[in-house]
Amino acid sequence: MTGHLGPSRPMAETSLHVTYCVAPPPPGAGEPGWSTCSGEPECIGVRVAPYDRCLAHLDKAERDEVLSKLSPGADVDGRGTLFTAQLLGEVLEAVKNPEAGNSSFGDARFDRAEFSGDARFDGARFGRAAEFGDAKFSEAAGFDGAKFTGITDFAETDFRGKASFAGAMVGDGCRVGRCYSHDLWNQVPSQVTEYFTFSMPLLRSRFTAQAQCERWTRF
Repeated sequence: MTGHLGPSRPMAETSLHVTYCVAPPPPGAGEPGWSTCSGEPECIGVRVAPYDRCLAHLDKAERDEVLSKLSPGADVDGRGTLFTAQLLGEVLEAVKNPEAGNSSFGDARFDRAEFSGDARFDGARFGRAAEFGDAKFSEAAGFDGAKFTGITDFAETDFRGKASFAGAMVGDGCRVGRCYSHDLWNQVPSQVTEYFTFSMPLLRSRFTAQAQCERWTRF
C-alpha cells in the first residue's frame, strides 16, 4: 500500500505527522562510489585523507588532527561511516559557529552513514548539499530548526527512532518525494495528513517510530 504525496501548493508552512511508518525494502545499495575504509573488511566508511581509514576508525590523535582542520562552513564527508553520539558530537563541535551557537556545514555528505546513538543536528546550517540518502538513524534524529539551503537528500533514509524536523527551513534546491507507508503493528494503511508543499525529499524513507515535521518554512 502506498501513500503518494500530492503536487506542491503555494503555502508558507505545513505540518506532517507520521507514526509507525515504513517503506518497502529498497533494492540492494551495491558497492559504494568512494574509496572505503581499511579498518574492517565490512566497513564502507569513506577514507579520510591522508589516511586509509574512515573517521570512525582513526585513533584519537589522528581524529583530533582531522577535526582540528575543520571550521564553520567546512565540507564534511562522512559517507558510509558509523557515527556514535560522541563522534557526531565532535564533528558538530568542529564546525560550530561560536557566535551563532550552531553547527554550520558547507557540503554535508552522510550518504549510507549509520548513526548508532542520538543524532542531534538541531539548529544546524547546511550551506550547500545535505546528503543523507540511505543513511540509518538507530536512535532519535533531530533536525529541529535546521536550515537546508542547497540540494537536500533524505531518499530511502531509515529512521528507527523518533525523527523530528520541527521548525526546519528548506530552500528551493530540494525535491518533493513520495511517502510509502503502512502501520507496522497491524498492517493498516496510514495516511499522510498534509502535502509536502515544497522541497523536502523523503523518497522511500522509512519511519519506524514517531516522526514530527511541524512548522516547515520555505525561504
